[in-house]
Amino acid sequence: MTMKRNIKNILLSLIGFSAAPMLTACYGTPDFSDEYQHLTGAEGYVVNEKLEPISGIQVEAMGQKVLSNSEGRFTFLFDEYTWADYLTFTATDVDGKKNGEYKTQEVTVSASIANGVSIVMSEK
Repeated sequence: MTMKRNIKNILLSLIGFSAAPMLTACYGTPDFSDEYQHLTGAEGYVVNEKLEPISGIQVEAMGQKVLSNSEGRFTFLFDEYTWADYLTFTATDVDGKKNGEYKTQEVTVSASIANGVSIVMSEK
């Protein structure tokens, strides 16, 4: 009885494994080469040249504007999936002298690294 069960299990596993290449050939292998271009959001930090966070900096990307928080962090959430090769962030000091005065800074990155961007602002 055990011998029959072992043979049955071996045959079933061989059939299962031999069907896998056939299914791949019929349906193809998924192409994930453009997956990095699929954006639903982006985030990063605004810092000064000493790498200290700057709050109150307006960051713009894809027509949206947000302000960096007390940790210098900014976050974008896009309404729907967005396809892009590159994403441009424009950081502008809009609060005057409150936290120092900084020059506008523009950073363009590959969409694959749109999360974790650091924008370094230079003082005026």
